Amino acid sequence: MQPLIPFPAPVSEEECMPLRKDQQDFIREEVKAQIAGAVDSFKPHGWRKVTHFLREWGIAGAIITASIAMLAVTLGALYQSFSHVREETAFRVRTSDRLENIEAILRELRASQSPAPVLKELSGLAPQQFAKSLSALRRVGEQPVTAVNPTPAELHELAQKLLNTPETTPDYWPTVLQFIQFASAGLSPDVPPPGPPNVIISHNKGLGFGPFSHSIVLLDGGELVNTRFEHSRIIFTNDPVQMKNVVFVDCIFVLPVSNKPNPYLQRAARTLLASTLNSAVISDLGV
Repeated sequence: MQPLIPFPAPVSEEECMPLRKDQQDFIREEVKAQIAGAVDSFKPHGWRKVTHFLREWGIAGAIITASIAMLAVTLGALYQSFSHVREETAFRVRTSDRLENIEAILRELRASQSPAPVLKELSGLAPQQFAKSLSALRRVGEQPVTAVNPTPAELHELAQKLLNTPETTPDYWPTVLQFIQFASAGLSPDVPPPGPPNVIISHNKGLGFGPFSHSIVLLDGGELVNTRFEHSRIIFTNDPVQMKNVVFVDCIFVLPVSNKPNPYLQRAARTLLASTLNSAVISDLGV
């Protein structure tokens, strides 16, 4: 037989009485202290604490570091890309400039042998290319107009291009002065050939007569008022002539060709370029 398990002794009525409030508070505080101690025993300390921090923040730190690195790489790539675009643009501009300069030189070399094709080419150039090819236009203008046979449309187009070209452009004035004679000869064929003048305007005051037709006229100082010239060769000199209400119809204009014409010749040349060349009216050309 198994031994009998004894029952616990009965609890007296006094032992079953409820705990006083101070006893309950004491027990509650003791329980909190025990729980806090148990939790604290699980927290890392020293190197364990460092290891715990790295473990907790390692992934986030790696993500932040990787993001910063990617941003740096992206910014570097963008800078390299923009630098490359800027350098490529500058290279293209320099290359384009060099090509235009080479083309202008080739036009000048071709101008004497093939003046008609070169003139046609010049009339269709963009302003920047045209400004670099003034020497070629001057070479064409040195040829007999019958060897080039330009059309009125080409001559008028070139006159407008010269008007719109800056006067400081190299070879501007000799090209303009040569072109005026060449273009007016192409537009007005019924004019006396070169020869000694049969009408001379020189240092007179307020001369007004005419009209003159099929004459070779020398303008060499003085004044010219209310006068008309038709089918005539008009020869300018460096000596200014003050003109008022002077009409030129189907005339050839011959101006001294130089790199630095005086202000009088510059004004006269610009006035003629602005006309149709075969019909020009000078209302007031001061000295």
